[in-house]
Amino acid sequence: MPDFFENYVKLKWKRQQHDIVRCPRVAVYGTLKQDYHNHYWLEGATLLGRDRLTALTLYDFGPYPGAKAESSAGAVVEIYTINAEQLALLDQLEGYFAHASH
Repeated sequence: MPDFFENYVKLKWKRQQHDIVRCPRVAVYGTLKQDYHNHYWLEGATLLGRDRLTALTLYDFGPYPGAKAESSAGAVVEIYTINAEQLALLDQLEGYFAHASH
């Protein structure tokens, strides 16, 4: 069984590296933005700029926000370049597991 687990971890890592090569940028909002308490999760990432997503509406559901594709005044986001390690940290923060069914 250890060989299966080791191979699984290697495959997952390769997939993350492939994904990050295809799209080495992330748009963040809320507590991940500069001057907010979760921004440290982006340590080492490079800020490219800011944008306003007017085709997205954010909703406050308590501890986690919700988003819906609909017109709005816009959600202000910061755009960063990241690497595979930073993506893994963001996945950890968000409770996202690539191997889980979605």
